[in-house]
Amino acid sequence: MPNSYAEDMAQVFAPFGDEDWRLCVWDDLGRINAEDAVRQFRQAESILSGFMEVGNEVSLPLYVVLSSAHTLAREARETAEGYVRGAPA
Repeated sequence: MPNSYAEDMAQVFAPFGDEDWRLCVWDDLGRINAEDAVRQFRQAESILSGFMEVGNEVSLPLYVVLSSAHTLAREARETAEGYVRGAPA
C-alpha cells in the first residue's frame, strides 16, 4: 500500500487495531476526499466536546474515553487539513 492520504489517515487510528483493521480504516477513509474528511472530523470534534462536558459530570472513565476520541478526531482533521493545503501533515 503506497504512502497516501488514506494511509496517513489510517495511521492516526493504527494503535487501535491489527493490520486487517488498519486496512479496513484505510479503505473507508480513502473513499472520502480530504475536504469532506475535514468537515466530518470537525463535526465529530464538536459533538465529542459536548459529550465530554456531560461525561465529566457522569464519570471520569467516560470522560477519558470521550477525550481520547476527541483527540483522535482532532488528529484526523489536522491530517486531512494537510492534504487540503497540499502538503501532507
